Amino acid sequence: MVQAFSYKLRWRFREQQSLWAMYVHAKYCSRSSPSEVSPSRRHNPVWRHMFQAGQKIQPLMRWVLGNGHICFWDDTWLEDVPLRKVGNRVTQDNSCVLVLDCWDGEEWDDVKLRELLAQRNCPMALLEKIRLTPFQKIKRDICRWTRTGNGNFSTSSAWQLARVHHPENNIYNQFWCKAVTPSMGVFLWRLVINRIPIDTKLQWRMLHMASKCRCCKKSAIETAEHMFISSEAARRLWNYFGKWMFVEAERMDDEGRTILRLRKWRNFFPGTSQLHISSVLPCLIMWFLWLERNDCTFQDTQFNVGYIKKRVELHLERLIISGIMTKEHWKGARHQHTLLVGRKTRRKYTKATRLDWLAPEGNWVKANTDAAYSSSNNKAG
Repeated sequence: MVQAFSYKLRWRFREQQSLWAMYVHAKYCSRSSPSEVSPSRRHNPVWRHMFQAGQKIQPLMRWVLGNGHICFWDDTWLEDVPLRKVGNRVTQDNSCVLVLDCWDGEEWDDVKLRELLAQRNCPMALLEKIRLTPFQKIKRDICRWTRTGNGNFSTSSAWQLARVHHPENNIYNQFWCKAVTPSMGVFLWRLVINRIPIDTKLQWRMLHMASKCRCCKKSAIETAEHMFISSEAARRLWNYFGKWMFVEAERMDDEGRTILRLRKWRNFFPGTSQLHISSVLPCLIMWFLWLERNDCTFQDTQFNVGYIKKRVELHLERLIISGIMTKEHWKGARHQHTLLVGRKTRRKYTKATRLDWLAPEGNWVKANTDAAYSSSNNKAG
């Protein structure tokens, strides 16, 4: 998030619509373009962060010409890359050339343009493109952000740019659905990434204590894999509810890992929704097993597997009564809940969504399309 807000600060600086932005520009960029200023240790730390952010977002900024107070070479206003990258390196004298310096009244100055392009050995085809580029002196230069559809900068798009993208893991989709409460979802997420305070985890954090699994009659060390997969209570629960899904826990080759157990149950009914019983039931088993373990630890109660079964079944009954789970979500399972017998499926209604059409800005044309695509001729429009 710090990096995303650095991008936002750099964007506000380039827009030059505040007294702060104009002051920073006059202090650091009075003699050169913002992209060419090198940070120094004597500079403000905020400015150094802004400089690093500018190197990242500079290729994602496009300019619509207004009064021409942008750099002719370093800002992207003609093509998808700055003109500095088209030819050879620009001399230091030309690095501060503004677009407005290339105007002669209400038209482009051909003599000035030919001189600048010749110094860089740029193709003269650019001259015609520049001539056709409109500008409005009475308006400000408008900066556009290529990461959004409307061209406006958004912190969410900046965060998407700054964050580290990991491969998508579909197992997390099971935790964030209507059938699983937020408390359950957070617990399951922490369980998968090994962040729940079981005995071995507390010992790893240098807390000296004896470990004893509350789910087994015999003494055993409490680990996440043991408590939720291979303990005596866990095996009884997985076998009991596994009969609903044609699953036998003893024959499941998941190496005792919780994430593999969740994925294994999900794969028994591929193509089903997140609300299917094969996705919801393992989450409920682990959640209520954890609650019973905590009651046994902190409330000094006796561990009761039958109570866990009742709590799981009661939660499923509430989901059915509320209409969250229907017959469709029990499709393929051997066991059908008694509340589903004779229960009608809710009718799905199509909801109309309002779409607003925004008029384009001056000197721009908007082309509307229905996004239709034909695979036979590979045409769209």
